[in-house]
Amino acid sequence: MKQELTLYPSKRKLLLLLILSLVFTGIGLAMLVSGERTGWFVFGFFGLCSAVFVISMLPGASYLRLKSEGYDICSLFKTHSVKWRDIGPLTVGTISGNKMVVFDYSPNYTEHVSSRQLAKNLTGFEGALYNTFGMSTEELAGVMNEWRTTARPC
Repeated sequence: MKQELTLYPSKRKLLLLLILSLVFTGIGLAMLVSGERTGWFVFGFFGLCSAVFVISMLPGASYLRLKSEGYDICSLFKTHSVKWRDIGPLTVGTISGNKMVVFDYSPNYTEHVSSRQLAKNLTGFEGALYNTFGMSTEELAGVMNEWRTTARPC
């Protein structure tokens, strides 16, 4: 097994989302020019979305790094680390109509109990990955489970 594997979000998907956001930002601007006050909301919301998609395309802004001891997930330059020993098997689940890689934490993991319970009550899962990093949900869950089961104890 490799020491680490870094996966990145699909640039094509980010570019498509950016283009769609820019189109709606333009629609919001046109609404403002025609005197519609709700144009501020449309312009502001999709303008912010456009900025997020641009930032997400910057090098190092978003990735999933699989390592022998766990994984790091980065979104908008903010990284969160999870140890393999702290989570159960990863599966494919649906949250609000979106297929995602999901998991529950290990019974031995005692941090963030109330937020994990809230997530479980709302979605049926304690944790989920926000992106599939260029893979299908099934492929990503399989790759992550492979890393999880062959990880060295930490």
